Amino acid sequence: MMSPRARRPGPEGADAAPVVRRRTTVSVGAFVLLVIGAVAVAVLGPPDSSPGKTGPVTATRSDEDTARGGADEAVNNSDSETSSPVPISLPAPAPAEPCPVLDASDQRVPAQPPQDVSWSVFHGLLVPSSPSAGPALAEEEVQRCFAHTPTGALLAAVQISARYFLAADWPLVADRCLTPGPMRDAVIQQRAARERIAGVASDPPPESLAQVAGYHVDSYAPERAVIRLIRDGGSPDGGASEDDYDGDQDDDQDADQDADQDAGDSLTSAVYTLEWSGGDWRIQLRPDGSDADVPAETDVGGATPWGAGTW
Repeated sequence: MMSPRARRPGPEGADAAPVVRRRTTVSVGAFVLLVIGAVAVAVLGPPDSSPGKTGPVTATRSDEDTARGGADEAVNNSDSETSSPVPISLPAPAPAEPCPVLDASDQRVPAQPPQDVSWSVFHGLLVPSSPSAGPALAEEEVQRCFAHTPTGALLAAVQISARYFLAADWPLVADRCLTPGPMRDAVIQQRAARERIAGVASDPPPESLAQVAGYHVDSYAPERAVIRLIRDGGSPDGGASEDDYDGDQDDDQDADQDADQDAGDSLTSAVYTLEWSGGDWRIQLRPDGSDADVPAETDVGGATPWGAGTW
């Protein structure tokens, strides 16, 4: 619709100017002004009188955001009619202490569960530790510095995935234990923004947590390991305790044989990619920002029973 301030002559109708049938003398100056005005309208077009357009429109999701495959998803401000990213400012963590060098001479892929492993409870999840394979350093809720071996990668997969999921100071876990890069930074920003809006979630009930029940080293190279963890979807007694796994392989195998035969229905598998970076094993995030590939159907092929889950 034309603006009332820039109406152009047109056919008779509601928007047309009334026709006056009389001879009118037009001066040369007025004629020139009319010609200039007509040219301006033809080149620039009529002024836009659409309601609500008071300035340029700014996109709330850049092409770079889209290229990240959703990892850096914009967070909407619910108090505004238009969406806009919410800037997040997280304090920079203190420099990390260098990892001690653990013995890396044993490069065998563990066909049997590691013998020198003890288990502790972290927010309801059982996590393994080994004097030989790590973790060798504890920093608040972070456990890091694993041996540069297949066994070290296996323990790192269990420890890091549990702590990244449940730690109150998960940004520190992400900084220390995820492979550095734009994906990690984007995921940290996205998760922090969600928590700013929705609040920090409380720990899930222990009985809802999936405990480690087995593992398989899908591939291993000195700089990259792919670890498949088998988890049991929950225990009927309401969570894990350190007594559920005492490191005695014979006793644990007997307990597995006595477990409910239907427990296999609750098994899930998750595949983690770890990279040797900065002198330690770190989980490499996937292109979609997740820390693991979770197949639709659980793959237990070749896996070794291990941990507190029933299988």
